[in-house]
Order: sequence, then C-alpha cells, then structure tokens
Amino acid sequence: AVRELTHLIGEDRKLYMTVCSFLRTLFVNTGHALFCTLRATVLMAAHDRQPSCSSAHVQRWDPCHRCCWGLDAAIRDGHASTRGVREIAAFLPPLGARAPRTPA
Repeated sequence: AVRELTHLIGEDRKLYMTVCSFLRTLFVNTGHALFCTLRATVLMAAHDRQPSCSSAHVQRWDPCHRCCWGLDAAIRDGHASTRGVREIAAFLPPLGARAPRTPA
C-alpha cells in the first residue's frame, strides 16, 4: 500500500505535502502513533524510490527528512553514526527552547 501511495505521489510536491498534512491531522485528532509511523514510512519510501522520485526531491520538500533518515539508518545499522546523530540533533529544538507545559 505504501509503494502504491508513493507511486501515486510521484514527484508531485503538493500531493506529498497534502498526504503528510493529512497524516499529521489524523495523529493530532486520534493520538494514534500509527499515523506518525505511516508518515515516516511514506517519507522513507519516497527517499528510496528511484529514479523518478529521487531523495533530492524529498530532502527539499520535507523538513523531517534528515531526522527520519538519521533514525532509519541508526535502526538499520544497530547504532547511530556521528553524521546520523548530527542530523537528528539538528532537527530537534534546543532543550531550553521547549514551550513550557501548562498544568492540567
């Protein structure tokens, strides 16, 4: 199903971003992490797809690409490379920059 979805998206940036936005909305509304997993899976499938949807397109389109790429490589290799850690860290906000939690 992911392969078919990635094939349908092809190199259409607007459609790719619409799918990502839809998956984010589903996650926000339901709290089901499976929508985050599906979004990451679609991103990595688009990254891996050759030659029509090169990773260069996804790198430009999706701000999450570098973080997902670093996490995917770490999981695949069983450890995080220095480059992978840098990619993940660059995506995450500095610890002091997080929005304060409001008491429930």
